[in-house]
Amino acid sequence: MVILDMHSGLYYGIDAVGCRIWQMLEQKIQQAAMIGRLLEEYEIEADICSRQVTAFLAELEKNNLIVRSTV
Repeated sequence: MVILDMHSGLYYGIDAVGCRIWQMLEQKIQQAAMIGRLLEEYEIEADICSRQVTAFLAELEKNNLIVRSTV
């Protein structure tokens, strides 16, 4: 999957897991539930999954591809 930043014109390539996270973002699934689903779908340790999801979301936010809700 490729994400296009319409403002900068930059493209961001993401792998299958990143694509799955993006799908869950579209469904407005909260981060904790997102991690739970990924743990069910992939063979990964919970602490590693949590760190990687947090880092991925932070990277999306840093690049202004998402805005975290305070609600």
